[in-house]
Amino acid sequence: MPDIMTETDAEKLILSLLGSAEKPLTTREIEKIVQGKGKQCPDSAVRFLTKMRYKEMIKGELSMEHKGWIWWIEKER
Repeated sequence: MPDIMTETDAEKLILSLLGSAEKPLTTREIEKIVQGKGKQCPDSAVRFLTKMRYKEMIKGELSMEHKGWIWWIEKER
């Protein structure tokens, strides 16, 4: 049974994942990585990621190529 993270812990994990990613990640890719760590977001993944996008913590858009949402963070140059 996966460990349900607090909102703060989930945000930190997702920011870390997206910060170290070479390219935007799909919702499915994020879910797979999080589940692989034995963790679970407090909400459904897409709902939680959308909340983070509304808080302007991450960027996201619907991708026809990936047939779903992709997510990233703006990297400082």
